[in-house]
Amino acid sequence: MKEFPTLQSFTVLLTLIFSLYLTEGVRRFAIRFRIGDFPDSSRKIHKKVMPSLGGLAIFSSFYLGFGALYFLSEPVRNFYESGFSLILLTAIPIIAIGIYDDIRGVNFTLKFSIQVLAAVSLMHFGDLRIEYISDPFSTQSVFIPPFLSMPLTVLWLVGICNAINLIDGLDGLAAGVSGIASIALCVISLLTQDYVLALLFLLLSASIFGFLKHNYAPASIFMGDTGALFIGYMLGALTIYYRHKSSAAIALAVPIVILAIPIIDTLLAPIRRILSGKHPFKADKEHIHHRVMQIFKFSHRKTVLAIYGASLFFSLGAILIAYNKPGISAAVFIVILVALLSSIIALGYLKPIADHLKLPTRLISSRRRELRVMKKEENAPKKEAEILG
Repeated sequence: MKEFPTLQSFTVLLTLIFSLYLTEGVRRFAIRFRIGDFPDSSRKIHKKVMPSLGGLAIFSSFYLGFGALYFLSEPVRNFYESGFSLILLTAIPIIAIGIYDDIRGVNFTLKFSIQVLAAVSLMHFGDLRIEYISDPFSTQSVFIPPFLSMPLTVLWLVGICNAINLIDGLDGLAAGVSGIASIALCVISLLTQDYVLALLFLLLSASIFGFLKHNYAPASIFMGDTGALFIGYMLGALTIYYRHKSSAAIALAVPIVILAIPIIDTLLAPIRRILSGKHPFKADKEHIHHRVMQIFKFSHRKTVLAIYGASLFFSLGAILIAYNKPGISAAVFIVILVALLSSIIALGYLKPIADHLKLPTRLISSRRRELRVMKKEENAPKKEAEILG
């Protein structure tokens, strides 16, 4: 398959339209049966009950779109029969636990266990595991031995599921970041001539963007765990599906860069909670989107757009790394690392670590910035009174 034929492109467009209209149907269904996300804790941004289960529209659109492509394209059929069928099959328990959690609620232990079971099943029965990680400083990929690749594969699949779930804290945030990631991975697949994989990433983005129309601020429906876990699982599984040398550009390092924001957010969450004396898995209001709103005084929508911009930056960097030119890849990789470290410092995530290790806090700039903003707000009425006086 050297390009996307008209019928395949039309199928992707129909998937987008189907997701758009199915999301509205799911929204009405959720309202009818009072299935929603209640503003029952201080960490939640929304002030009213929001219909949930939007993930139903996302995964249904993707499965139906893939079903159509299966009948239209022989390469897609071959892709399905060579192992992708197992990805679709092991995604079902992920989807099921997401639906149950959105409707009735479920504890983290059970949800985590289902994710691990799906990841282990995919790895064992599909012989799917992370075997290479791309080296941005050369054209080679580093081989990972089996005793490391097996736990790394489970960690990757479960980690991305939860990363997308954790970043789903503002209207349109998780869907937008996931959609941008899917488009970036589509472009990289095209560069490496993995056309079927590119088509599937494009199909996933169509399913997500159809939903995003209803989820962007002000949202009329949330994707819920159904959508977040499904998207995370598909991104995680698809990025390691092609593990051979021909697809070295999609070896682990590139997807990590593309999904840098949700991954960093997920890694920092238990660290800051432990250092604060809290349970590592207890929800809080200190995620990246919360910090951006608090420190920079951004509105809800401006915060989402800022994180979209950061996601585009990392995605473009990953595309440059995927070119596999040692000089370019290494330079871009260093810029991305500097940008990540600067962002972590600016958002104040190093301060608890510095306090814990008794390091000089003058290196941690975000708290000073936050205090300056607060001081300006306190002095503003005084200045106004002086002017009026």
